[in-house]
Amino acid sequence: MREIITLLEEKSIPSDIEIIPLNFEDSQVSPVLSKATIDLHYNKLAKGYAQRYNDKEGDRDFNYAGAFLHNMLFPQFREVRNSNKPNGPMKGFVDKHFGSYEDMKLRTKLTNALLKYRAYRYDYSVFPVKEKKNGKGKKKTN
Repeated sequence: MREIITLLEEKSIPSDIEIIPLNFEDSQVSPVLSKATIDLHYNKLAKGYAQRYNDKEGDRDFNYAGAFLHNMLFPQFREVRNSNKPNGPMKGFVDKHFGSYEDMKLRTKLTNALLKYRAYRYDYSVFPVKEKKNGKGKKKTN
């Protein structure tokens, strides 16, 4: 039985894999993906997985999975437009957890503002200052 499984696995995995071309320009998705993020994930990671897979370097299954997943990721992106709204399963998720797309956008803006505020206002009541003794037995405050 194991021989049959091995044979099927060998037949189902391609000898070479390529990364599909991007269907967008960097500027079209810039509010969502930065040029640096695209460069890292597309030019370095995705192409690196494919290159290592094709050259039979490293863990072949890992490199195949990395290339495959990146080939699934990038076609999902499209030019950002104000009319982009979730649909299908994503719309169901948004409606279930936020009530509506508009409520989700408002809640996201409020959460981001709160996080920025908290980052600037270090709350010592949550993280109290601990006292340490210096080498002479005297207490010293951080």
